[in-house]
Amino acid sequence: MSEKRMVIIDHRLMHKIDEHRGRLSRSGFIGGCVKRLLSELESESKGGATVTQKRLDAEIASEPVEYATREEFEQFKWNMDKLQEEFTDFFIKYGQHLAGGRLSKEETERFSEELKGLLQL
Repeated sequence: MSEKRMVIIDHRLMHKIDEHRGRLSRSGFIGGCVKRLLSELESESKGGATVTQKRLDAEIASEPVEYATREEFEQFKWNMDKLQEEFTDFFIKYGQHLAGGRLSKEETERFSEELKGLLQL
């Protein structure tokens, strides 16, 4: 039995696969496409970049690029800031635990500022 792996692909590509695979499994369809493409590339590989390769490059270049909206970016940025705060809090608590809870408020604040400074790099 062959080893299985998971591949994450764009939902539009998955829709195209499902439209054209007929009764084949997704894995079988993709495997057949890869075999066919490789055989085409091998048969045309006599002179540098092949017609098939040029066509593939053009198709890849013509795929629409999706950009994040301002709102999505702001949400991502907010989530990253929140994650940074939680990360800092974790290490402060961990530092206090290692010190047996003997860190003064000043030491805790200094440690927190050092962590925040390191995270800004």
